[in-house]
Amino acid sequence: MNNRICDAIGENVKRLMRIVVMLVVFSQAVYAQDRFVDKNTITNLGMREGLRGSYVDALCKDSYGFVWVATEGGGVARYDGYSFRTIDVQSNSIKSNFTRQVVPDLLGRVWVLSDMGVEVVDALSMRSLTGDLFGENAKEQLSVDATLAKASSDGAVLWYSSFGNLYAIENIDARDGAGLEILSVGLDNNITALGIVDNKLYVATGSNLSIATIEDGEIKVVPVQLANGPRGNNDITVLFQDQNELWIGTLWGIYRVNLKNANTNKLYRAVSGDATSLSQDRITDIVKTASGRVIVSTLRGINVYNSYTDTFEQVLSQPSGSGNSEETTVLSSDFINCMMVDGNTIWMG
Repeated sequence: MNNRICDAIGENVKRLMRIVVMLVVFSQAVYAQDRFVDKNTITNLGMREGLRGSYVDALCKDSYGFVWVATEGGGVARYDGYSFRTIDVQSNSIKSNFTRQVVPDLLGRVWVLSDMGVEVVDALSMRSLTGDLFGENAKEQLSVDATLAKASSDGAVLWYSSFGNLYAIENIDARDGAGLEILSVGLDNNITALGIVDNKLYVATGSNLSIATIEDGEIKVVPVQLANGPRGNNDITVLFQDQNELWIGTLWGIYRVNLKNANTNKLYRAVSGDATSLSQDRITDIVKTASGRVIVSTLRGINVYNSYTDTFEQVLSQPSGSGNSEETTVLSSDFINCMMVDGNTIWMG
Protein backbone atom coordinates (compact mmCIF):
# COMPACT_ATOMS: atom_id res chain seq x y z
CA MET A 1 0.00 0.00 0.00
CA ASN A 2 2.80 2.40 0.82
CA ASN A 3 4.39 1.89 -2.61
CA ARG A 4 1.07 2.63 -4.30
CA ILE A 5 0.72 5.83 -2.31
CA CYS A 6 4.22 6.99 -3.17
CA ASP A 7 3.70 6.15 -6.84
CA ALA A 8 0.44 8.10 -6.83
CA ILE A 9 2.09 11.15 -5.33
CA GLY A 10 5.01 10.97 -7.71
CA GLU A 11 3.23 10.15 -10.98
CA ASN A 12 -0.31 11.48 -10.74
CA VAL A 13 0.19 14.83 -9.06
CA LYS A 14 0.64 16.46 -12.49
CA ARG A 15 -3.01 15.97 -13.43
CA LEU A 16 -4.40 18.33 -10.78
CA MET A 17 -7.10 20.76 -11.79
CA ARG A 18 -8.55 23.60 -9.84
CA ILE A 19 -8.41 26.44 -7.24
CA VAL A 20 -7.01 26.99 -3.73
CA VAL A 21 -3.82 24.89 -3.69
CA MET A 22 -1.42 25.51 -6.58
CA LEU A 23 1.38 23.27 -7.75
CA VAL A 24 4.43 24.47 -9.63
CA VAL A 25 6.17 21.62 -11.40
CA PHE A 26 9.82 22.50 -11.98
CA SER A 27 11.69 21.40 -15.06
CA GLN A 28 14.86 19.38 -14.50
CA ALA A 29 17.15 21.83 -16.32
CA VAL A 30 17.33 25.33 -14.84
CA TYR A 31 19.69 27.92 -16.30
CA ALA A 32 20.88 31.22 -14.93
CA GLN A 33 18.59 33.42 -17.04
CA ASP A 34 15.57 31.10 -17.33
CA ARG A 35 12.32 32.79 -16.49
CA PHE A 36 10.15 30.93 -14.04
CA VAL A 37 7.01 31.26 -16.17
CA ASP A 38 8.79 29.98 -19.27
CA LYS A 39 10.36 26.88 -17.77
CA ASN A 40 7.65 25.65 -15.38
CA THR A 41 3.99 24.74 -15.48
CA ILE A 42 1.40 25.69 -12.87
CA THR A 43 -1.68 23.58 -12.22
CA ASN A 44 -4.38 23.87 -9.58
CA LEU A 45 -6.57 21.69 -7.41
CA GLY A 46 -9.30 22.27 -4.90
CA MET A 47 -13.03 21.72 -4.61
CA ARG A 48 -13.22 19.30 -7.52
CA GLU A 49 -10.70 17.02 -5.83
CA GLY A 50 -12.49 17.28 -2.47
CA LEU A 51 -10.71 20.14 -0.70
CA ARG A 52 -13.30 21.76 1.60
CA GLY A 53 -11.49 24.83 2.89
CA SER A 54 -10.94 27.93 0.76
CA TYR A 55 -8.07 29.33 2.87
CA VAL A 56 -4.89 27.29 3.27
CA ASP A 57 -2.62 27.97 6.24
CA ALA A 58 -0.02 25.20 6.02
CA LEU A 59 1.23 22.25 3.96
CA CYS A 60 3.37 19.20 4.74
CA LYS A 61 4.25 15.77 3.38
CA ASP A 62 4.34 12.74 5.69
CA SER A 63 6.59 9.67 5.61
CA TYR A 64 4.06 7.73 3.51
CA GLY A 65 3.95 10.33 0.74
CA PHE A 66 0.59 11.89 1.64
CA VAL A 67 0.33 15.67 1.38
CA TRP A 68 -1.55 17.35 4.23
CA VAL A 69 -3.33 20.70 4.00
CA ALA A 70 -4.41 22.79 7.00
CA THR A 71 -7.37 25.05 6.22
CA GLU A 72 -9.29 27.79 8.01
CA GLY A 73 -12.79 26.36 8.44
CA GLY A 74 -12.44 23.17 6.40
CA GLY A 75 -10.44 21.00 8.78
CA VAL A 76 -7.38 19.11 7.59
CA ALA A 77 -7.21 17.43 4.19
CA ARG A 78 -4.95 14.55 3.11
CA TYR A 79 -4.09 14.22 -0.57
CA ASP A 80 -3.12 10.82 -2.02
CA GLY A 81 -2.38 11.81 -5.60
CA TYR A 82 -5.99 11.40 -6.70
CA SER A 83 -8.27 13.24 -4.29
CA PHE A 84 -8.58 14.73 -0.82
CA ARG A 85 -9.87 13.04 2.29
CA THR A 86 -10.81 15.35 5.16
CA ILE A 87 -10.82 15.06 8.93
CA ASP A 88 -12.84 17.64 10.80
CA VAL A 89 -15.13 18.27 13.76
CA GLN A 90 -18.02 16.56 11.99
CA SER A 91 -16.06 13.33 11.69
CA ASN A 92 -15.03 13.57 15.38
CA SER A 93 -11.38 13.34 14.32
CA ILE A 94 -10.19 16.77 15.50
CA LYS A 95 -11.54 19.44 17.84
CA SER A 96 -11.63 22.38 15.41
CA ASN A 97 -12.03 23.01 11.68
CA PHE A 98 -9.86 26.13 11.97
CA THR A 99 -6.43 24.55 11.63
CA ARG A 100 -3.17 26.51 11.41
CA GLN A 101 -0.28 24.03 11.13
CA VAL A 102 0.40 20.43 10.12
CA VAL A 103 3.76 18.87 11.06
CA PRO A 104 4.77 15.27 10.26
CA ASP A 105 6.94 13.19 12.58
CA LEU A 106 9.17 10.19 11.86
CA LEU A 107 6.61 7.62 13.03
CA GLY A 108 3.86 8.08 10.43
CA ARG A 109 1.89 10.63 12.43
CA VAL A 110 0.87 14.23 11.76
CA TRP A 111 0.61 16.90 14.45
CA VAL A 112 -2.27 19.32 13.90
CA LEU A 113 -2.47 22.80 15.45
CA SER A 114 -5.71 24.75 15.66
CA ASP A 115 -7.49 27.36 17.73
CA MET A 116 -8.49 24.50 20.04
CA GLY A 117 -5.00 23.19 20.64
CA VAL A 118 -2.54 20.51 19.53
CA GLU A 119 -3.59 17.06 18.34
CA VAL A 120 -1.84 14.13 16.70
CA VAL A 121 -3.39 11.80 14.11
CA ASP A 122 -2.28 8.59 12.46
CA ALA A 123 -1.34 9.31 8.83
CA LEU A 124 -2.87 6.11 7.45
CA SER A 125 -6.07 5.66 9.45
CA MET A 126 -6.50 9.42 10.09
CA ARG A 127 -7.58 8.46 13.61
CA SER A 128 -6.77 10.74 16.52
CA LEU A 129 -3.99 9.44 18.76
CA THR A 130 -3.96 12.33 21.21
CA GLY A 131 -5.80 10.51 23.97
CA ASP A 132 -3.64 7.42 23.56
CA LEU A 133 -0.37 9.33 23.81
CA PHE A 134 -1.15 11.93 26.47
CA GLY A 135 -2.76 11.71 29.86
CA GLU A 136 -5.12 14.18 31.52
CA ASN A 137 -2.19 16.10 33.01
CA ALA A 138 -1.22 17.36 29.53
CA LYS A 139 -4.73 18.49 28.60
CA GLU A 140 -4.24 22.14 29.60
CA GLN A 141 -0.97 22.58 27.67
CA LEU A 142 -2.43 20.87 24.60
CA SER A 143 -5.65 22.91 24.64
CA VAL A 144 -4.09 26.32 23.90
CA ASP A 145 -4.87 28.53 20.89
CA ALA A 146 -1.91 27.22 18.87
CA THR A 147 -0.56 29.27 15.97
CA LEU A 148 2.98 28.28 14.86
CA ALA A 149 4.96 25.02 14.91
CA LYS A 150 8.32 23.56 13.87
CA ALA A 151 9.85 20.13 14.37
CA SER A 152 13.51 19.93 15.37
CA SER A 153 16.04 18.78 12.77
CA ASP A 154 16.40 15.36 14.42
CA GLY A 155 12.63 14.92 14.66
CA ALA A 156 12.71 14.57 18.45
CA VAL A 157 11.03 17.83 19.51
CA LEU A 158 7.87 19.61 18.36
CA TRP A 159 7.99 23.33 19.09
CA TYR A 160 4.76 25.32 19.03
CA SER A 161 3.49 28.69 20.15
CA SER A 162 0.39 30.32 21.50
CA PHE A 163 0.48 34.11 21.62
CA GLY A 164 3.43 34.87 23.93
CA ASN A 165 4.01 31.30 25.15
CA LEU A 166 6.51 28.85 23.67
CA TYR A 167 6.00 25.10 24.12
CA ALA A 168 8.14 22.05 23.38
CA ILE A 169 6.97 18.43 23.26
CA GLU A 170 10.03 16.25 23.80
CA ASN A 171 10.59 12.72 22.49
CA ILE A 172 7.98 12.78 19.72
CA ASP A 173 10.22 10.27 17.91
CA ALA A 174 9.55 7.67 20.62
CA ARG A 175 6.96 4.99 19.82
CA ASP A 176 3.84 4.59 21.95
CA GLY A 177 4.37 8.01 23.51
CA ALA A 178 7.17 6.83 25.75
CA GLY A 179 8.84 9.79 27.42
CA LEU A 180 6.58 12.47 25.95
CA GLU A 181 6.92 15.63 27.99
CA ILE A 182 5.60 19.15 27.45
CA LEU A 183 7.71 22.14 28.46
CA SER A 184 6.71 25.79 28.29
CA VAL A 185 8.02 29.30 28.84
CA GLY A 186 6.36 32.70 28.67
CA LEU A 187 7.92 35.48 26.57
CA ASP A 188 7.45 39.24 26.74
CA ASN A 189 5.57 39.56 23.43
CA ASN A 190 3.54 37.46 21.00
CA ILE A 191 5.54 35.03 18.90
CA THR A 192 5.38 35.94 15.20
CA ALA A 193 7.73 33.36 13.61
CA LEU A 194 9.61 30.14 14.34
CA GLY A 195 12.49 28.68 12.34
CA ILE A 196 15.06 25.90 12.60
CA VAL A 197 18.48 27.44 11.90
CA ASP A 198 21.70 25.44 12.35
CA ASN A 199 19.68 22.85 14.29
CA LYS A 200 18.51 25.51 16.74
CA LEU A 201 15.09 27.07 17.17
CA TYR A 202 14.99 30.76 16.32
CA VAL A 203 12.02 32.60 17.82
CA ALA A 204 10.73 35.97 16.62
CA THR A 205 8.65 38.19 18.87
CA GLY A 206 7.72 41.18 16.75
CA SER A 207 11.01 42.58 15.40
CA ASN A 208 13.11 40.84 18.06
CA LEU A 209 14.93 37.54 17.60
CA SER A 210 16.01 34.88 20.13
CA ILE A 211 17.35 31.33 20.23
CA ALA A 212 15.49 28.72 22.29
CA THR A 213 17.12 25.55 23.63
CA ILE A 214 16.18 22.86 26.13
CA GLU A 215 18.55 22.57 29.07
CA ASP A 216 18.01 20.49 32.21
CA GLY A 217 14.32 20.05 31.48
CA GLU A 218 13.65 23.75 30.89
CA ILE A 219 13.35 26.01 27.85
CA LYS A 220 16.09 28.65 27.80
CA VAL A 221 15.65 31.71 25.56
CA VAL A 222 18.65 33.92 24.67
CA PRO A 223 18.27 37.15 22.63
CA VAL A 224 20.10 37.56 19.31
CA GLN A 225 21.46 40.98 18.44
CA LEU A 226 21.29 41.75 14.72
CA ALA A 227 23.22 44.58 13.10
CA ASN A 228 20.83 46.69 10.99
CA GLY A 229 18.00 44.18 11.40
CA PRO A 230 14.24 44.77 11.71
CA ARG A 231 13.16 47.47 14.13
CA GLY A 232 10.02 48.86 15.74
CA ASN A 233 6.71 47.59 14.38
CA ASN A 234 8.34 45.67 11.52
CA ASP A 235 7.28 42.22 12.72
CA ILE A 236 9.29 39.21 11.60
CA THR A 237 7.03 36.75 9.74
CA VAL A 238 9.42 34.16 8.26
CA LEU A 239 12.80 32.68 9.24
CA PHE A 240 14.60 30.74 6.51
CA GLN A 241 18.18 29.48 6.40
CA ASP A 242 20.11 29.34 3.12
CA GLN A 243 23.59 28.00 3.82
CA ASN A 244 25.41 30.62 5.95
CA GLU A 245 22.67 33.22 5.66
CA LEU A 246 19.39 33.80 7.42
CA TRP A 247 16.63 35.25 5.28
CA ILE A 248 14.29 37.17 7.57
CA GLY A 249 10.88 37.90 6.07
CA THR A 250 9.04 40.80 7.66
CA LEU A 251 6.05 43.09 7.13
CA TRP A 252 8.41 45.42 5.25
CA GLY A 253 10.64 43.27 3.10
CA ILE A 254 13.48 40.75 3.52
CA TYR A 255 16.71 41.03 5.47
CA ARG A 256 19.60 38.74 4.50
CA VAL A 257 21.75 38.21 7.58
CA ASN A 258 25.20 36.63 7.80
CA LEU A 259 24.92 33.95 10.48
CA LYS A 260 28.62 34.18 11.36
CA ASN A 261 28.64 37.84 12.37
CA ALA A 262 24.89 38.72 12.53
CA ASN A 263 25.39 41.56 10.03
CA THR A 264 22.66 42.37 7.55
CA ASN A 265 24.07 41.85 4.05
CA LYS A 266 21.08 43.08 2.08
CA LEU A 267 17.57 44.48 2.44
CA TYR A 268 15.00 43.76 -0.28
CA ARG A 269 11.87 45.88 -0.62
CA ALA A 270 9.05 46.29 -3.11
CA VAL A 271 9.72 49.22 -5.44
CA SER A 272 6.81 50.66 -7.40
CA GLY A 273 7.33 50.23 -11.14
CA ASP A 274 10.34 47.93 -10.73
CA ALA A 275 9.45 44.41 -11.93
CA THR A 276 12.79 43.08 -10.64
CA SER A 277 12.05 44.01 -7.02
CA LEU A 278 9.74 42.21 -4.61
CA SER A 279 6.10 42.32 -5.69
CA GLN A 280 5.07 43.22 -2.12
CA ASP A 281 6.82 43.87 1.20
CA ARG A 282 4.62 41.59 3.33
CA ILE A 283 6.43 38.24 3.28
CA THR A 284 4.43 35.08 4.01
CA ASP A 285 6.93 32.29 3.29
CA ILE A 286 10.37 31.50 1.82
CA VAL A 287 11.48 28.16 0.36
CA LYS A 288 14.32 26.79 -1.78
CA THR A 289 13.71 24.45 -4.70
CA ALA A 290 15.63 21.29 -5.53
CA SER A 291 17.40 23.25 -8.27
CA GLY A 292 18.59 25.84 -5.73
CA ARG A 293 16.24 28.73 -6.47
CA VAL A 294 14.88 30.72 -3.54
CA ILE A 295 11.18 31.59 -3.84
CA VAL A 296 9.47 34.23 -1.72
CA SER A 297 5.69 34.32 -1.32
CA THR A 298 3.62 37.40 -0.53
CA LEU A 299 -0.02 38.43 -0.61
CA ARG A 300 0.74 39.67 -4.13
CA GLY A 301 2.14 36.60 -5.85
CA ILE A 302 5.53 34.94 -5.61
CA ASN A 303 9.04 36.19 -6.31
CA VAL A 304 11.75 33.95 -7.79
CA TYR A 305 15.24 35.06 -6.75
CA ASN A 306 18.01 35.25 -9.36
CA SER A 307 21.34 34.92 -7.55
CA TYR A 308 23.28 36.00 -10.66
CA THR A 309 21.59 39.39 -10.95
CA ASP A 310 20.49 39.76 -7.31
CA THR A 311 16.95 40.50 -8.52
CA PHE A 312 13.54 38.87 -8.44
CA GLU A 313 11.14 37.65 -11.09
CA GLN A 314 7.58 38.45 -10.07
CA VAL A 315 4.97 35.78 -10.81
CA LEU A 316 1.41 37.08 -10.40
CA SER A 317 -2.15 36.10 -11.21
CA GLN A 318 -2.10 38.41 -14.23
CA PRO A 319 0.46 38.66 -17.06
CA SER A 320 3.22 41.17 -16.45
CA GLY A 321 2.13 43.39 -19.34
CA SER A 322 5.34 42.78 -21.24
CA GLY A 323 3.38 42.00 -24.39
CA ASN A 324 4.73 38.44 -24.60
CA SER A 325 1.94 36.38 -26.18
CA GLU A 326 3.54 33.20 -24.82
CA GLU A 327 3.17 34.33 -21.22
CA THR A 328 0.32 32.03 -20.19
CA THR A 329 1.70 30.39 -17.03
CA VAL A 330 0.36 32.57 -14.20
CA LEU A 331 -1.06 31.98 -10.74
CA SER A 332 -4.78 31.54 -10.13
CA SER A 333 -4.50 33.82 -7.09
CA ASP A 334 -1.99 36.35 -5.78
CA PHE A 335 -2.75 35.50 -2.14
CA ILE A 336 -0.03 32.97 -1.35
CA ASN A 337 -0.02 32.14 2.33
CA CYS A 338 2.37 29.16 2.51
CA MET A 339 4.62 26.94 0.38
CA MET A 340 6.22 23.49 0.48
CA VAL A 341 8.93 22.01 -1.74
CA ASP A 342 8.64 18.35 -2.73
CA GLY A 343 11.37 17.38 -5.17
CA ASN A 344 10.78 19.28 -8.41
CA THR A 345 7.33 20.40 -7.27
CA ILE A 346 6.41 23.35 -5.14
CA TRP A 347 3.03 23.44 -3.44
CA MET A 348 1.48 26.84 -2.72
CA GLY A 349 -1.55 27.50 -0.53
